[in-house]
Amino acid sequence: MTSVVLHSLSATTDAFAGLYSSASTYSTATLEFTNVSQTSSDFRIVDDSGVVHESVITVGGGSKGTFTPKGLLPGGSNMFYLERYEVDTWIRQTSTSSLDYVLVSNPTTSLSVATGSTSSQVTWATPVDSSNYTLTYTSSGGSSQTMTTSSGQAFLSGLTQGDTYDLSLSVVENSTTILLATSSFTTSSAAQMELTGPFASYIGIDWSNSVDGQGSLYRIVHRNGSSDDILAESSNVTVATIDGLSPDTEYNIVLQRQELDGSWSDQNEVIVNTLTSLMSFSSVASKTIELTWTGLYSGATFEVFYTLKGGSPVGNGQTTENSSVLRNLSPGSEYTIDLVVYELGQAVGLSRLGLTTNKGSASSKIIMIVIALIAILLGIKFLN
Repeated sequence: MTSVVLHSLSATTDAFAGLYSSASTYSTATLEFTNVSQTSSDFRIVDDSGVVHESVITVGGGSKGTFTPKGLLPGGSNMFYLERYEVDTWIRQTSTSSLDYVLVSNPTTSLSVATGSTSSQVTWATPVDSSNYTLTYTSSGGSSQTMTTSSGQAFLSGLTQGDTYDLSLSVVENSTTILLATSSFTTSSAAQMELTGPFASYIGIDWSNSVDGQGSLYRIVHRNGSSDDILAESSNVTVATIDGLSPDTEYNIVLQRQELDGSWSDQNEVIVNTLTSLMSFSSVASKTIELTWTGLYSGATFEVFYTLKGGSPVGNGQTTENSSVLRNLSPGSEYTIDLVVYELGQAVGLSRLGLTTNKGSASSKIIMIVIALIAILLGIKFLN
């Protein structure tokens, strides 16, 4: 049997109609696509669970189609698919990223609270333009007040000292009230410091057990007469390490909280004396010197450095003991000996001795001054 060609046609199939998301709010999104066909076509939107969100969207040839899914959750993610009706079935299209879906991520927000004794400043991010937010704050006694704003911040005044307040932030979209964030805070008048140490060059301070932890700003100062030297800059972290201190020094440490008008109020004050250790000679000979020093604290790591006059310092090795023997010294030579302790990765000078070795009876002159072997800038390291 011979086939005969009766008629021939050529055709180019349509490209996929790429789906993309052009915008999103807390509970909605805007999905768009273009019908690349020259004729009108029917489309629909489905999600990854197979739920059809829009049964038929008819779009003219070369025209743009849009769809706005509603009722999405703030901070959630959803996959949407575009399907085109072709002859007798729905054919899945691609997205603009060559996948067969588009991922919609809805924004959300969270609350930060700076708390004073009778007032608080509440702030939040506003990722969706032109939204009006409602902030409700309720005291532990059940009394509620409401504020509406679009600025992303609210000043709460007339609060009761030492009371706990619950916060809720909501927004209205498509006539539906959507809860975005909740939080709580407690007003307080004074925070108390708990100290770790002191050590030779640092102390640890923790005041987290006596504050609300919801965003209040604190700093730590050394009160030196009538002036305050800032040791820890303003932060809402409630744990700090104050380093760069000098051994054998008294510090008047004051914890301060920033009030809502920008001023600083004293919360707690303690007197701290940093530690030190002093060396002494157990024996001095022509080529060896035995040293001892007073204890500092459990686990302290020491090292002795000895310097021949005109030379460079030589370390005798780190130790947790309170003694060290220097060997192979030059007889009749002048040495300077330094004791350091290692704290927070730094060598901190504690004491210094000077002497001259000889073959007869040894003589030594104890200088006993606290020095800084390695220059340490005053600095603050907050602990996470």
